[in-house]
Amino acid sequence: MITEIKEISNNIVAFKACGTIHGNDFETTLVPAIQQYKRSHKELNYMLVLEHDLSSFSITWWIKSLWLAVRDWSTWKRCAIISNLEGLKNFNNETCNDIPGELRIYPHEQMDDAIRWLHTNNGS
Repeated sequence: MITEIKEISNNIVAFKACGTIHGNDFETTLVPAIQQYKRSHKELNYMLVLEHDLSSFSITWWIKSLWLAVRDWSTWKRCAIISNLEGLKNFNNETCNDIPGELRIYPHEQMDDAIRWLHTNNGS
Protein backbone atom coordinates (compact mmCIF):
# COMPACT_ATOMS: atom_id res chain seq x y z
CA MET A 1 0.00 0.00 0.00
CA ILE A 2 1.15 3.53 -0.76
CA THR A 3 0.05 6.50 1.33
CA GLU A 4 0.96 10.16 0.94
CA ILE A 5 2.80 11.84 3.81
CA LYS A 6 1.40 15.36 3.91
CA GLU A 7 3.08 16.70 7.06
CA ILE A 8 6.67 16.60 5.69
CA SER A 9 6.91 19.87 3.75
CA ASN A 10 5.11 21.76 1.01
CA ASN A 11 8.32 21.61 -1.09
CA ILE A 12 8.52 17.80 -1.05
CA VAL A 13 6.03 15.24 -2.27
CA ALA A 14 6.39 12.26 0.07
CA PHE A 15 4.99 8.76 0.31
CA LYS A 16 5.16 5.74 2.59
CA ALA A 17 5.10 2.23 1.16
CA CYS A 18 4.35 -0.86 3.22
CA GLY A 19 2.97 -4.32 2.68
CA THR A 20 2.12 -5.26 -0.90
CA ILE A 21 2.27 -2.57 -3.59
CA HIS A 22 -0.49 -2.75 -6.19
CA GLY A 23 -0.46 -1.17 -9.63
CA ASN A 24 -3.52 0.92 -8.85
CA ASP A 25 -1.63 2.53 -5.93
CA PHE A 26 0.16 4.59 -8.58
CA GLU A 27 -3.09 5.68 -10.23
CA THR A 28 -5.09 6.41 -7.09
CA THR A 29 -2.48 7.83 -4.72
CA LEU A 30 0.89 8.62 -6.24
CA VAL A 31 0.11 10.20 -9.61
CA PRO A 32 -2.71 12.49 -8.33
CA ALA A 33 -0.51 13.73 -5.47
CA ILE A 34 2.38 14.47 -7.85
CA GLN A 35 0.04 16.22 -10.29
CA GLN A 36 -1.21 18.41 -7.43
CA TYR A 37 2.37 19.13 -6.33
CA LYS A 38 3.38 20.07 -9.89
CA ARG A 39 0.69 22.76 -10.05
CA SER A 40 2.80 24.91 -7.74
CA HIS A 41 6.36 23.55 -8.18
CA LYS A 42 8.51 23.44 -11.29
CA GLU A 43 10.83 20.67 -10.07
CA LEU A 44 10.01 17.37 -8.40
CA ASN A 45 11.56 16.73 -4.99
CA TYR A 46 10.33 13.31 -3.99
CA MET A 47 10.69 11.19 -0.86
CA LEU A 48 9.76 7.55 -0.42
CA VAL A 49 9.74 5.94 3.04
CA LEU A 50 9.96 2.16 2.85
CA GLU A 51 8.72 0.16 5.80
CA HIS A 52 10.44 -3.05 6.90
CA ASP A 53 7.40 -5.23 6.28
CA LEU A 54 7.41 -4.45 2.57
CA SER A 55 6.75 -7.52 0.46
CA SER A 56 6.66 -8.26 -3.28
CA PHE A 57 8.73 -5.18 -3.97
CA SER A 58 11.52 -4.13 -6.33
CA ILE A 59 12.92 -0.64 -5.76
CA THR A 60 14.11 -0.50 -9.36
CA TRP A 61 10.58 -1.36 -10.53
CA TRP A 62 9.17 1.29 -8.19
CA ILE A 63 11.40 4.12 -9.38
CA LYS A 64 11.11 3.24 -13.07
CA SER A 65 7.32 2.88 -12.80
CA LEU A 66 7.08 6.24 -11.08
CA TRP A 67 9.28 7.86 -13.69
CA LEU A 68 7.24 6.36 -16.53
CA ALA A 69 4.07 7.63 -14.89
CA VAL A 70 5.31 11.23 -14.57
CA ARG A 71 8.03 11.70 -17.21
CA ASP A 72 5.88 13.64 -19.65
CA TRP A 73 4.96 16.38 -17.20
CA SER A 74 7.62 16.38 -14.54
CA THR A 75 11.13 17.69 -14.07
CA TRP A 76 12.86 15.45 -11.55
CA LYS A 77 15.29 17.18 -9.25
CA ARG A 78 15.88 15.00 -6.22
CA CYS A 79 14.64 11.71 -4.85
CA ALA A 80 15.36 10.44 -1.34
CA ILE A 81 14.54 6.90 -0.34
CA ILE A 82 14.31 6.23 3.39
CA SER A 83 14.93 2.60 4.27
CA ASN A 84 16.95 0.27 6.44
CA LEU A 85 16.58 -2.60 3.95
CA GLU A 86 19.97 -4.23 3.34
CA GLY A 87 19.40 -4.53 -0.41
CA LEU A 88 19.34 -0.75 -0.83
CA LYS A 89 22.79 -0.01 0.57
CA ASN A 90 24.37 -0.08 -2.89
CA PHE A 91 21.39 1.35 -4.76
CA ASN A 92 22.22 4.63 -6.47
CA ASN A 93 21.82 6.67 -9.65
CA GLU A 94 23.68 4.05 -11.71
CA THR A 95 21.04 1.47 -10.79
CA CYS A 96 18.41 3.54 -12.59
CA ASN A 97 20.67 5.47 -14.96
CA ASP A 98 17.79 6.39 -17.29
CA ILE A 99 16.12 8.48 -14.59
CA PRO A 100 17.06 12.16 -14.45
CA GLY A 101 17.89 13.98 -11.24
CA GLU A 102 19.77 12.94 -8.15
CA LEU A 103 18.95 9.95 -5.95
CA ARG A 104 20.11 9.23 -2.39
CA ILE A 105 19.32 6.46 0.09
CA TYR A 106 19.02 7.30 3.81
CA PRO A 107 18.39 5.04 6.81
CA HIS A 108 15.27 5.80 8.86
CA GLU A 109 17.41 7.42 11.56
CA GLN A 110 18.56 10.07 9.04
CA MET A 111 15.18 11.08 7.65
CA ASP A 112 15.68 14.67 8.84
CA ASP A 113 18.95 14.78 6.87
CA ALA A 114 17.09 13.57 3.77
CA ILE A 115 14.48 16.29 4.16
CA ARG A 116 17.20 18.95 4.52
CA TRP A 117 18.94 17.60 1.39
CA LEU A 118 15.69 17.72 -0.58
CA HIS A 119 15.30 21.38 0.41
CA THR A 120 18.87 22.33 -0.57
CA ASN A 121 18.96 24.64 -3.60
CA ASN A 122 15.26 24.01 -4.09
CA GLY A 123 14.23 25.63 -7.36
CA SER A 124 10.50 25.56 -6.57
